[in-house]
Amino acid sequence: MRRNRWFAAALGAVFVALGAAPAAAGPWDDVVAKAKQEGKVVLGTNLGMPKFRQDVTKKFKARYGIDVELRSMRGSELTAVAKRECSAGRPSMDVLVSGNSEIIALYPKGCLRPVKPNLLLSSVTDGKQWRGGSLKWNDPEGQYMLQLIEYVNVTGIYNTELLEPADLKSVKQLLEPRLKGKIASYDPRRGGAGKGAASFFLAMLGDEYVVDLYKGQEVVYTANHRQLVDWIARGVYSVGLGAVARQFDPLRKKGLPIDVVRFDDLPGKLTGGSGVIKMVKGGPNPNGAVVLLNWLADQEGQQVFEQHVRQKSRRLDVDAGLDDYVLPKEGVEYHDDYAYEFYTKERPRARKRLVQLLGR
Repeated sequence: MRRNRWFAAALGAVFVALGAAPAAAGPWDDVVAKAKQEGKVVLGTNLGMPKFRQDVTKKFKARYGIDVELRSMRGSELTAVAKRECSAGRPSMDVLVSGNSEIIALYPKGCLRPVKPNLLLSSVTDGKQWRGGSLKWNDPEGQYMLQLIEYVNVTGIYNTELLEPADLKSVKQLLEPRLKGKIASYDPRRGGAGKGAASFFLAMLGDEYVVDLYKGQEVVYTANHRQLVDWIARGVYSVGLGAVARQFDPLRKKGLPIDVVRFDDLPGKLTGGSGVIKMVKGGPNPNGAVVLLNWLADQEGQQVFEQHVRQKSRRLDVDAGLDDYVLPKEGVEYHDDYAYEFYTKERPRARKRLVQLLGR
């Protein structure tokens, strides 16, 4: 009997050395097991594309057996809901994937759960997988606001039957008399891409340029993204400022006379779009939140994002065939629209200044 016990122990030691014995579950396996017991995870996002929603829920469920309850709403509404729930101490969402506004609305109020210690997959934390060799954090602590997306934001589009690329090589050309009354914009007095473009011009070129452009050139405003693109495609206006790619790209690829403005003297700004991920403090499914966080930051989740949202992932192993104009170029100095100091200080001042310059 003693010999048998000795033999069994020795055989077990050999199996362990050879990797044949089952290993103890690690932190990731424990979290996944607990997440499966929770049964679901709630994702709040400003992304309403049906294919994005379907692929996230389908592929995450297929990989981990966990349901995703996906709540889609406008960015400002999403932030407002999360803020109210935080104040009441009753959060209903676990993970947020949207823009950067939570750095102002939620981060200072302690409504967010740290992301960094919950990145458990080496395929996520390995800097070699990411552009620039590292993860990008938008909060000063480098813990809460993980930017997964980074691309060059388009300032404007133009009608290729009315203008040539050489007609828009410099921002100064927008002020030429021949374009007076020929420029449209998504309303810069509202939130969104129109205000983003105007704020960019203000930050880079100053008050005088903004007034000369929007007032002096009699820029026409719209609060409808599709209408703006339609105006440019039909030649009603020659240039459209604050246009969004998911509206103009499909028409451009169908052969309509639309192209992207490329200024040599103002190469554009880098933005994270809707690709900043946050975890909600006190969310109802804390383990599911960790699993979803890691999946969204890993290759499969980022491929789904880039493919359907059409915003460039910072991961180097993701390629959904996006257009060249959104890809950051090596050696080009871009303005970083999501940098903490600019986003929390300069950007709000610029937007208040826009109201003073352009009215409400």
